[in-house]
Amino acid sequence: MRVSWPCCFLLTAVVFLLYNLRAFPALINTTRSPRTLTLYSQSRVSGQLGATAHVRAAIAAVPLQAVAPADDEAQRMATRAPKELIGEHSAQAAPPSDLRSARGGRMLFPSSRPSAKALAKRLEAVRTATSHSFSFRKSCAAGDYRESAVGLDHGMRVPSRPLNRIVQSDAAWPAAGCAPKILCDGLARVALQRQLILVVATTHDLAELTQLVESASSASVADQILVIALDERAAQGAVALPIGAVWQPDSLELGPRSAKYHYAAVVVGTGASVLVVDVGVRFQADPFGNLYGDADLEVPGQGNGNMMVAMDFEMGWSQMCETYYIPRLNPHMWYAAATHESRSLLERIAYRMANLAESVELFGSPAEAGPAEAYILTEELVAPAHEGVTRAGASLRVLDENCLARSACRLPSPERSPAALSQRNILDTRAFKSKRKVLADGCVVTSKVAAATIEAPWVEARGMPKPRPLNWVLPRDMPFPSADACNNGLQALCQTLRQVAVNREVLAAVWKNRPYTMLDLYVSAVKRAKISNSLIVALDTGTAEHLRLRGEAHYERQLEARGGGKDNHATSGLKFKVLIDFALVGCSVLLSDVDVLWLQNPFIGGLYRDSDVEGMSDGWDHPTTYGHHSGDGSFRLYARNSGMFFLQATNESLAMMRRLARRMEVEGTWDQSAFNQEQFKPAFGSHIAVGVTSRAMPYLCNMNSKTWFRFLREDSELLHGYVPLSLHINYHPEKYLRMRDVYAFFSKGEEAGIWTWNGGEGSKLMTECKRIQQNVRPDASKALITRILKGGKIDWGTCLGCLSPLPNGDLTTPWKPGRWGAAGHVSVYPDVDEAIFMTLGGATHLLRFNESGQFLSTRCSDGEQLVGTQTGW
Repeated sequence: MRVSWPCCFLLTAVVFLLYNLRAFPALINTTRSPRTLTLYSQSRVSGQLGATAHVRAAIAAVPLQAVAPADDEAQRMATRAPKELIGEHSAQAAPPSDLRSARGGRMLFPSSRPSAKALAKRLEAVRTATSHSFSFRKSCAAGDYRESAVGLDHGMRVPSRPLNRIVQSDAAWPAAGCAPKILCDGLARVALQRQLILVVATTHDLAELTQLVESASSASVADQILVIALDERAAQGAVALPIGAVWQPDSLELGPRSAKYHYAAVVVGTGASVLVVDVGVRFQADPFGNLYGDADLEVPGQGNGNMMVAMDFEMGWSQMCETYYIPRLNPHMWYAAATHESRSLLERIAYRMANLAESVELFGSPAEAGPAEAYILTEELVAPAHEGVTRAGASLRVLDENCLARSACRLPSPERSPAALSQRNILDTRAFKSKRKVLADGCVVTSKVAAATIEAPWVEARGMPKPRPLNWVLPRDMPFPSADACNNGLQALCQTLRQVAVNREVLAAVWKNRPYTMLDLYVSAVKRAKISNSLIVALDTGTAEHLRLRGEAHYERQLEARGGGKDNHATSGLKFKVLIDFALVGCSVLLSDVDVLWLQNPFIGGLYRDSDVEGMSDGWDHPTTYGHHSGDGSFRLYARNSGMFFLQATNESLAMMRRLARRMEVEGTWDQSAFNQEQFKPAFGSHIAVGVTSRAMPYLCNMNSKTWFRFLREDSELLHGYVPLSLHINYHPEKYLRMRDVYAFFSKGEEAGIWTWNGGEGSKLMTECKRIQQNVRPDASKALITRILKGGKIDWGTCLGCLSPLPNGDLTTPWKPGRWGAAGHVSVYPDVDEAIFMTLGGATHLLRFNESGQFLSTRCSDGEQLVGTQTGW
């Protein structure tokens, strides 16, 4: 059959018209055959609406009706669209509703709506899932969730930190004054039980957005999707899909990744919780059934981290240092509860994603949005506050990615990114970025010292999130100490605190058993620093009596370590039980080991007071102390030291101390490992986090001994330019001797002692002594050796004629046999060409002789000196 050219032209025109009408959602049917997509597609469509090729029937858009909050959720959901237009074709349909406001943009609603009956059925399913909130997770966690939690969390039920909701659960929602109004009115029609799925899309995302919606339809959650359309074509393409609504806000010129966090913060600010997903996510089931509801943010990841060992062999005895490592969180899907902390966090991440130039140091090169997003999300949720950097204090639950893949949805993997600092070169970092600050301002956290009080924290955050309000055990308007706690067996502590505490705060050290040499030096330093609100917790009657005789404030709390151990490590874990007492009565404690030298009063401008736990670090510079990018979005930082931290008397701190005290009773773990685990590990599976917020103390103000002896001592500008708040001799075994020399330097200006020590283990003298060849026969051709051999017996202090040097290098002594010989030139005697070594009683000594046979002996281990004579010269 022949067809005339006019017919061909007409047919072509019709086909062309129908093809282009795909951009008008009022004439397109969005009903699609449901199917589950389980594979992530990398394909994207540029400038084309090819994703809508699957839609097959027209829908009619309906104008937005002002809908007040309804008591009957099903009825409210049903009012999203007039019943007579649901699922029907209307040739006379109007374009999608388009409401504009000065700042709210426009809201578009597809007219393909579920029926009221379907909505009621879905609501009932949601309510059933809520009443059995953990039943869905049984495919991911063995046994009942709550009972598993008790077993995994050391037999203790620790409640999750209460969420600080923007709109309380029993209040009307959307609340009066909710803004922007156009969004609030739209959310009232999209959110089910104040929850919705949020997707940010551009024109280039439409192909994958269609597949996302298709999978959401099969999981019966497509009607809860709100698409944030960043351009006109994205809005028109999205509204053709069977979703809840499309919001096209006024342009802020944000990229898609920063826009995702910004608009999520806007939605959360209305009081609605959001499940934010990228277009590459594919649903297999209702995702809300896989949420726990016990944290501000729930984010998929590969676990909640673990303690790892870093080895610095130059440190000798203390070469092993623990670090905390958490794998990257997956930014392609996360749930944000409608809390103040969630909103603050999301605003902060939106800012950082929009200003990636500020993050160059994290990646060693200009950061790209894809690789940077996973790390920034992880860091903001896990890293401690530090110096001028605040954190929102949002609590985190890590969702098991493997579990989600089996039962709820498939997620794209975050883009890979190299670490700026590998674990091979992290030990070589010397990023002392705080140097200029301490040289200019010292260790006062703000120039306005008066602002650093409990009621007025130091921080005036500009561009930083406001810290989470502290949840006090004893409200600030209640009398201190707590009468209830005092009358419940803590009368002695309360009596002491009434005399000692200032602003409900004390400096407290824990000690048990003799000797008291280090304890006395600690007390002397505290007195010199004029820290009046200080006390010692005596764990035995002997220590209590010693302190009573010295007139020192103390609290006697007799405790025994697990296994009956009496050394420092054995008794260190007992401090957590003691801190429970202080928290119960409402007293915040700056906990200190006695190997900490206090050089200034930290309570006057030295504490930030914006976190539950504020502690010193085993790190020595910015990346090691405050954390760094460890590759592929993961986060790593050096351990917080459990021997010095400021614990606020909050409910979260109390929960943490109770769990730690329990772990010290039943586990053989190191108290510092447990301290870091409970402080940083987020909730995961059956593990419930205690929910504390964390701040790292400035590493040049509250120093560890590695920082001071290995680095700061070698920088004359820092050594003489300021006075730190404290110095913890935690990295070195010669604790008392190093404390003595450091104290002499800061209190008397005596500098010689601090230079006798290595940066790592031991003294410089001991290092030289170890190089001496002690098994070599003394060389009799040397004049000094000849004179000693002819001189006969040697007077050793008050022991006359005690030592006899023999030609073969043996040394007879009243104790056990020793050795002697030439030591060569040594630094302890810089003006002598040849020194003599003698080993007796297991210790090596270096001797310097004069012309009359008198000598000065210096012991290698500690530098102790004595004078003697060889009478035969």
